[in-house]
Amino acid sequence: MNTNDIVKRLKQLDTPAVSDALDRLELPGRVTHLRRLTTEQRIAGQVLTVKLGTGEALEGPPRHLCTSAVEAANPGDILVIEQRSGVEAAGWGGILSNGAKVRGIAGIICDGPVRDVDE
Repeated sequence: MNTNDIVKRLKQLDTPAVSDALDRLELPGRVTHLRRLTTEQRIAGQVLTVKLGTGEALEGPPRHLCTSAVEAANPGDILVIEQRSGVEAAGWGGILSNGAKVRGIAGIICDGPVRDVDE
């Protein structure tokens, strides 16, 4: 079974079914303390991960670090972003959401500050 077949099957399941299966198989697979901000839609797909931290600004014009993830993603992919370094800047926002929509990204999971949710 290839990855696309697995994704098709996962799209048919709800979160509790996947969580229960992971528990029965004794596989770690849960993230706590995240709350859904939009839609009732289920998502399943390849995941690109981004871990935002603190540090000196990169050389060149200012650019949100998640921009590269949006550009690297394929249609149907899911971006998972972790930003636990503080709230001095949002880990995700409206401009990135517009870019993700244009690229056909299936969903965003952000463990950190998010702004412009209505966009």
